[in-house]
Amino acid sequence: RVPAEHRPHLWMRASGALEARAASKMSYWEMASRAETIETVHTKQVDSDLPRTFPKHRFFAEDCKVRQALRRVLVTYAHFAPSVGYCQSLNFVAAIFLLVTDEEGAFWMLVALCSRVLPDYHTHQMSGLRIDTSLFAELLPLCLPALDAHFKRLEVPVEILASQWFLCLFANVLPTTTLLRVWDLVLSGGGEQGLVAAALAPLRRFEQRLLATDDIAAVYSTLAALTPALWDADQMMADMQSCMAQFDPTGNLLAEMQCNREMLRLEQLEAMLRETCFELDDLVAMGVVPKKSLTLRGYLEDKDSREHPPKLLSRCCLDVNLDLEALSALLSRCLCPLPEACDLAELSSHLLGKIDAKMTKLVSLRQLLLA
Repeated sequence: RVPAEHRPHLWMRASGALEARAASKMSYWEMASRAETIETVHTKQVDSDLPRTFPKHRFFAEDCKVRQALRRVLVTYAHFAPSVGYCQSLNFVAAIFLLVTDEEGAFWMLVALCSRVLPDYHTHQMSGLRIDTSLFAELLPLCLPALDAHFKRLEVPVEILASQWFLCLFANVLPTTTLLRVWDLVLSGGGEQGLVAAALAPLRRFEQRLLATDDIAAVYSTLAALTPALWDADQMMADMQSCMAQFDPTGNLLAEMQCNREMLRLEQLEAMLRETCFELDDLVAMGVVPKKSLTLRGYLEDKDSREHPPKLLSRCCLDVNLDLEALSALLSRCLCPLPEACDLAELSSHLLGKIDAKMTKLVSLRQLLLA
């Protein structure tokens, strides 16, 4: 159990938020000041979602300082990470961060979550989320076969159910005291596996009640009624631990899930590369993926290696969209050393203008490689 006074420091350090803050050329407050002067479609989306963010919580009442801080964090993040902008559920996630730490810390935790802990969950394509929810749907019949069969009879979309939980990290599902304990695990290296355990635990605990339902609406209403009652955080953590001990005593299921996650991410990347004249080693040279990715397929296809799967591509953002600054940084790595006559800023601006047919001021990695 993490003492409340130590939780902000643990989350900042374990999630990579401290590293992200140290690597930034601008402070949060400088970015926030700049973001407040620019009205975008994301600003309007944030403003429309603020009243729906924990409306019964006193800290997020209208004109409350914490609610104003939440708006600044979300608007600033939309400018900081244009490949994400503002995505569904980020309001709930950022709100929980603000309950734990100060405004600046909440911003950098959000950055770390979206770029390092659960990359490609909160992008427009949501490729990371889609992979993990599909793998969870494959895992459920191995762990709770009777419940899975019942869900199939009722046509309950397990992937959609899991996505509703995973996208907000259970923020609008679990009571706060229990939620913070789950996030201790997720942000301290548990990542996707922590989310899987947190999803399996209530499904196992309420299995008999769920088996008694006779339609999809009853399944959702049962879960909506039962999950907020999980006030005993110690019991929830014990349930998560016993779930994995029961369903995966050797760790082979989670290891296989991680192998499949890496393979699916690799196949996603290879499909994109097949449309271009680039190879995987070109992306390594650009700094988009780590060097070990070059031998990843061979490693994953080796049966002896699958017991200890790496976390490489599952920690990379492949749904990335580059703005002018990010494009310049990427070109500087690709073209190093630069020819004397080359003006990097002018080259980046010209290239962005040529590729960006929709005038979004963004270019996807796929668009860049095709160009």
